[in-house]
This record gives sequence, C-alpha cells and structure tokens, in this order.
Amino acid sequence: MKTMMNNGLVRLALASLTLGFGCDGEGGTEPDAAADDGAGTDSADGGLDTDGADEDGDDADGDADGSGDDTADGADDGSGDPIDPSDDPVFALVGPTEDPAPDRSASGAYECDGCAQAMIDTADASVGDAPSVELTGTAVGHDQPGRFYVEGPEGHFAGGMLLPDADNGTFLQNVPLFCGDNTVKALFRNEAGTSVYVKHVERTECMPAAVRATLAWDDTSEEWNLHLVRFGGTLQGDETDCYDAFSCDGTYMDWGTPQVVFDNPHADVDPWLQFAGVANVTVLVDAEDGMTLAVDNIDDANGGFPRGIVYVNLAGQPTQVVPIDGLPNFEVFVAATVDGAAGSSSVVAQQSACVENWSDGCTGPLP
Repeated sequence: MKTMMNNGLVRLALASLTLGFGCDGEGGTEPDAAADDGAGTDSADGGLDTDGADEDGDDADGDADGSGDDTADGADDGSGDPIDPSDDPVFALVGPTEDPAPDRSASGAYECDGCAQAMIDTADASVGDAPSVELTGTAVGHDQPGRFYVEGPEGHFAGGMLLPDADNGTFLQNVPLFCGDNTVKALFRNEAGTSVYVKHVERTECMPAAVRATLAWDDTSEEWNLHLVRFGGTLQGDETDCYDAFSCDGTYMDWGTPQVVFDNPHADVDPWLQFAGVANVTVLVDAEDGMTLAVDNIDDANGGFPRGIVYVNLAGQPTQVVPIDGLPNFEVFVAATVDGAAGSSSVVAQQSACVENWSDGCTGPLP
C-alpha cells in the first residue's frame, strides 16, 4: 500500500447536526417521525408506552411479550432504545461478523440519552462508479473506536473501525461499496449504550464482482497489505499478486481474457499510512485456476500484535469472515483460498513466519 487513496473516492460532506435526537419515550424524535397516538408512543413503531398503556403490545415495565422491545436484554426493534454494550458483540472484533443493527434499515440517527453520539450526514447519496465512499463526521462520548458496517443488495457485507481524533473527535474512513444499493451503518458506544447512524449509498456504474475481499485492521497499526495471489504465483509477484493500487489498478495485471481490462483484478481501496485502515480487492470475472488471500503487517514501527479481519465475498455465496487475532511484523496470514472453477472459497486462517523472505512485506512463495 504505497500509493495515496484512490482518486475515485467520493467525500460525503457533513450536512446536518444530529445531536438533538433522543430515545423513543424519552422526549426524543425518531427518523421515521411517526405521529404519536396520544398514548405515550409512536403507534407506527411499536415503542414503549411511557404512560403505562399497552395498546400496541409493549409493556411499560420492559417485559418482552413477543411483539415489542425487551429492554431487559437491550434488544432494539428500531424504536430508538439503546443496545446494551455487554450484549453487543460487534465491538469485540475489529469489524462486525453480522449486521449489528438488523432492525435499523431506514436512513437516520438512532441515539439515546447518555450514549455516544456523532455529527454525521445520514442523507442518502449516489456515487456513480466510485468504488468507495468517505464516511466522515465528529463523535463525542465514545469509550473506544466506532465501527462501520456496509451491506450490498445481495446480502454481502464488510466492516471495520471508525477512529475519532483524540483531540477533536473527527473521523474519516473509506467504506468500500458493493454494486447497487449499499446500507452503511456507523456505530459508537459507551457504558450507556450504542448509537447507530444509517444511510444508503448507491453505486450505479458498476458490475457485481465475482470475487471481492476486504481487510480491516485496528487502531494500533497503520499499514497492512491485502494480497490476492493467483494460483501458482508468489507474494509481491509482478503479474500474480494484486495488493497495491499502483501496480494493481485494473489495467496492469491481465488475468482474464487477454487485452481485456474489465476482468482484471483491481486494488480499488488502498490507504496509505492509516491507523484502523481498510483495503479492498475486486475481481469481476473469477480466475478459473484459483486464488489465495493473504495478509501481512508492514508497519515496522509497531512492535505489538495488532488485530484485523478479512471479509471474503464471492458471487452467489454467503460472506465468510476471518478474524486475525494478532499479526506482528515478519509474519504472513493466509486467510482463505478461492476455487475459481467451483465458485467457492475455503477458510485457511494459517499464520507463518516470513523473516527470511521479508522486504517491505512478505515476498516469495506462499507458505
């Protein structure tokens, strides 16, 4: 990752301050702005009735009755109640392993009193052929980096961290986009609960990918590489390893039909020196001889064991998630292999030393 961010990125400017939203039943407003039925709740959303009435199935004491919120366990049906951080596994890893807020699909801000909050644009957007979108804003009251989640129209997803500045809370993250309508969610938490911000971003001038891999790493390291190595190739091989936006820009490596550009691999999201960064590699037409996904940490200034996560998305297959629990320098992590002919992938999750073949990252044959 030796080049600056792809020039096809689209920046979403901050458009509105959302810090005025509150929890349903606590004097706040919901994104759907449903009319109140006079019984202490929005009748359209089935939220908790603050006056004790139970005309829509929710008990005022928070007991679950099968049709409303169960506030005892922190579950949320989209009405604005907080998620209990202890019940929310999304913050345990660098990125979500599933949709962290499945009942929050409408664009808007879902906040609560005392929870971490953010100033972030939740207006829907269209980006043309841009492979990613810059999610930017300002967060306050959080007790750790936020998380993002993006899901495409086929149910494929990816995620990673949102890292607010320690001084002013500003954050910026390149969120890779699938072809079509993308649901993008940003989450920030503290002991009081988790706030969620949802927006839809449409990518129109594109083709669905046969193979798509996304890597996210944590806030303790600032440069990792995601390698997509063609069968029989080597790490950092000139024609066989797509890992750098400069050498793998969709034109240089001719993997598909000779002299046809659209079926070549493309490192379309490739940050340069970014803590909690995200990288993405896309192949529109599967290489029939197969591929291997590998990761290395080339941040020489980091002496620890930073964490990461890899999302493998193949056409017609569910997303495979491969966590990386500590990857120091001079080691390589093989995340998965892709069988091009079968259109399937297999998780490997194997970590090996690469001291003897290290040159700005692991080189040579795959372990």
